[in-house]
Amino acid sequence: VFGNGVSMIQAAHVGIGIAGEEGLQAVNSSDYAIAQFRFLKRLLLVHGHWSYHRNGTMIINFFYKNQINIFTLFFFQIYCAWSSTQVMDYVYLLFWNAFWTVAAVIAMGIFDRILPDHVLMAVPELYARSRQHKYFGIWLFIIYLIDAIWQAAVCYFLIMYSYDETASRDSGYFIPLWEWSTTLAMASVLVANLFVGLDMRAWNWWIFAGVWLGPVLIFIFAPIYAAFPPTLIWTYSYGNNQALYHSALYWFSGILVVVVSLIPKVIWRHVRSIYYPTDIEIMRQIEKFDPQHDFVRDPAMPNIRAAKEYGLDVPQDQAGAGDMRSVDEQQQHGYPMAPLNHVMSRAS
Repeated sequence: VFGNGVSMIQAAHVGIGIAGEEGLQAVNSSDYAIAQFRFLKRLLLVHGHWSYHRNGTMIINFFYKNQINIFTLFFFQIYCAWSSTQVMDYVYLLFWNAFWTVAAVIAMGIFDRILPDHVLMAVPELYARSRQHKYFGIWLFIIYLIDAIWQAAVCYFLIMYSYDETASRDSGYFIPLWEWSTTLAMASVLVANLFVGLDMRAWNWWIFAGVWLGPVLIFIFAPIYAAFPPTLIWTYSYGNNQALYHSALYWFSGILVVVVSLIPKVIWRHVRSIYYPTDIEIMRQIEKFDPQHDFVRDPAMPNIRAAKEYGLDVPQDQAGAGDMRSVDEQQQHGYPMAPLNHVMSRAS
């Protein structure tokens, strides 16, 4: 609800008030307050789009990062008679949401931007993606759940069976559970954070720090934690520093797990962006390779095509007669904005 009616603003899901001569009652009762009516367009098309995208992708990735941890614990139950024994030292589970994986999703929810603001202002039809549940929904949840199961399976089984042999140590001692499970914990943290990073759309230093903070912390914490002697702090990980980091299995299995876990998402992202691009991806490509592109006067934009379809007048500063006549020709010749004909137009 937009206006100065206090009762309407309070009853609405999201109320926007105008700070004007009528007083501040509406502003005090609203969720958002603007000084002028013209600011509403930017509030909805830019900040509204950013907010929906950030919150949707953050929530779905938050579910994902917990699912990958849960499924690694689940797969271990197959080999411990469902006794609820933990596959890794409890401290790694305790810090999973506190330190290892929380920074990436927070950075996504605060700093990520799916498109620059001037593009969202010039092409308001892109706002329809929010209302079509393209950023959050049951199907996205299922896709990310499948991703989590796949990556947890790769992390657990590949690392477990890599260590299931007798030649990893030249000393002849067997490999304890807490050695290979530490490799599992580190690899899971790295996979979870990099997966969230693949969903980022606007990389900056804050997002970079958020994605890599968890892996850096666990790689610093693990050797320090394993160095405490039992006389000081009793831990399952004591002794890892003498065996874990000297083993080739630790390094090769860790790197292999990350590659195998993430390669399906990388391949799918590439195939979709090349052969099945969405309107957002097309806009991102144009913005990347042609930063000065004029979206308002582009004859392939949905506002000009809609005006031609519905017989509406288009201002001369947006499209001339030549531009209108060239719309069909550019679409037939593979004009890069042609897929936007599926976007809801302003004339509908």
